[in-house]
Amino acid sequence: MEKISVVESSSSFVSGKIGNLAKYLMSALKEDYQATKRSGNVIQIDKVESDKLKRDELTKKEQYRKYQNDELFKQFDSLSDKDKKDIISDFEKEISKSVYQNIYMREGLANILIRDQLCGFIKRSKQNLLDLVPSYENFLNFNVITS
Repeated sequence: MEKISVVESSSSFVSGKIGNLAKYLMSALKEDYQATKRSGNVIQIDKVESDKLKRDELTKKEQYRKYQNDELFKQFDSLSDKDKKDIISDFEKEISKSVYQNIYMREGLANILIRDQLCGFIKRSKQNLLDLVPSYENFLNFNVITS
């Protein structure tokens, strides 16, 4: 079990460079491969890389959220006047209980915070519009994301 663990944690295995896994494991057993001791520097580098990956993922998710809101607002804008009025009426009922009501009364949908609230409302209550927006996975596959 120790040798399997050594093989699985080896950089060759992790990077997919092992062509014959059984032969590699037999070699590890025969040659008595040992787990390498990791220095503090390697552990620190791993933590830095892990933190960077987390930040990159958060950046991608924030870019997707903005993209999704833009697309939802386009879908909202393309609706008939009656459908827009129905959504706005329901939205106004919901927002009347929030801290955004005064901003909405002053600036309406021109305010970015209000647009964000409207998009959140649409996500929660109008699944048919949300279904028209590409998923996060499709967004990642078909869009270049810059950090």
